[in-house]
Formats: sequence, C-alpha cells, structure tokens
Amino acid sequence: MNNLLKTLFVMNLSACISSGSKNTEPSTTTDNRLYDILLVFDNSGSMAEERAAVLESFALLWEGLSPDAGFQLGITASDSTTALGLLAGEPKLLTADTIEEVFPSTMDSLPVGSGQEEPLEAAFMALCRAADPPPSSCMHTTSSFTEAEIGSNEGFLTAGSTVVILSISDEGDSSRQISPGDDDVSIYQDAYTEFNHPLVFLALGPAYDQSTGIIDCNSGGASAWGVQRFSSLVEATNGIYLPLQSINENGECESTNMDDNMSAFAEQLNSL
Repeated sequence: MNNLLKTLFVMNLSACISSGSKNTEPSTTTDNRLYDILLVFDNSGSMAEERAAVLESFALLWEGLSPDAGFQLGITASDSTTALGLLAGEPKLLTADTIEEVFPSTMDSLPVGSGQEEPLEAAFMALCRAADPPPSSCMHTTSSFTEAEIGSNEGFLTAGSTVVILSISDEGDSSRQISPGDDDVSIYQDAYTEFNHPLVFLALGPAYDQSTGIIDCNSGGASAWGVQRFSSLVEATNGIYLPLQSINENGECESTNMDDNMSAFAEQLNSL
C-alpha cells in the first residue's frame, strides 16, 4: 500500500475503505514509551487463511516499532462463546524476550469461534480483567464479568502506557452494549477512557465503502453498521483501518499483503 493511500485511510475515513527465566515485564526504554498491545482476533472458521498470514507477518509489527518503544502483547478472541476478554496462552503477556517463541502457540490456543463476534466488548472485558479495582461499568447489565475475574489479566495495564487495541476480523462488530443496526460506539469509547490510559484503535477488516455502504469481498458476511463501528473508533483515536481483501485488476478478490499491513500499523504507532 503506498503512502498516499495509507494517509487517506488515516486522515479521511469518510472516503472508501478498500485497496487496507522469561521476562513477564514489558520492555522498558529511556523515555518510558510503552505500548500495551491487545490483539483481538476473530478465530472463526472463515479466518483460517488470514490467521496463517498473521502468523507469518506479525513480527513486522513489533520489529517495526521505534527503538525507543517498549511493548507487551496480550491476545484474546473476539468470539462471544469464549471467556470474553481472557488473555490466551501461557505466559499471557508476551514481551520482546518471549514473543518470537510464544506467539505461534498462543495463537494456536485460541478456540475456533462461532461467528458471533464482539471485539469491542472483548477488548473492554480484557481491560476489566486487568484493572484492580475495575470500573463499575465492567459489571453492566449484560456483562459476563464477575468479581472472581478481577485480576485474571493481571499485569496487562502498565503504568504510563498507551493501550493499543488491534482488531483483526472479516466481520463487523456485534458487541452486546450496542443495538444491532446501530453504529454509535460512544458507549465503548467512554468505557475505554475509564482506565485512564491513552488508547489507539487499529483495525484490519472488511473492505468497506462508507459512501455507498458496500462491502467488497465480503467473505465473513459483515454488516455495514458493524464495520462502521471499527471506523468510528479508528477515527476517534488516531488509529488506522486497513482492508483484509481488495479487488485486483481482474476484478477478483484477493488478500491484501499482510507484511504491508503490519508495517503500516507499526508506522502509525511510531507517528503518534
């Protein structure tokens, strides 16, 4: 993806979105520039090809971060039938010292999902599980969160860090706190701010044209309002939205280059 197209994705989301001992502490740096990265992955059956590509290319995200940046990574599934927001694998927190070795097995530990995707709620629950005490909003009326789950993602929220939520899905969002058909994400945007960390939302999802409401190459059966939720959070947090697929010169759908996608996410974080 060239720099002009990437800039259009970031700066004007009203345009068409298409083409795009093991250390358990986060790596530290001289200026304490830290990222708590939460990968919310859609592990439904339709994402098998994308999952393989992420396994091949994800290193370009952490390797592409500025040398003065430290990070840790937690991975959770977006599927509502799992323990929503619980970080996968062991160890749950992947650092520069462990990520190359542990990332594949952590991805393997994600259960195959049902297709009922709630990435915004999953991200919220992951933060709730990390906070002690958690905000009262964690126990909202439709929440699966209980007092027994407080601290179950202990260590994910680092003092002084920026939280980075990276959603990868071929569907839109169907999180429970927003009615179907509604693309207003303010309830989640407000909920994320209760953790008192700067937050950036990144998304790799369906190729969606906001001006027409058309989703090209819609292999996951995404809804326009569900995808718009991602776009709204990206715009509000100075993130970036990239498409999983695009239409080539022959009019056929093809996967976008995952190496380019991961590099673009790293560049966006470095620009903040």
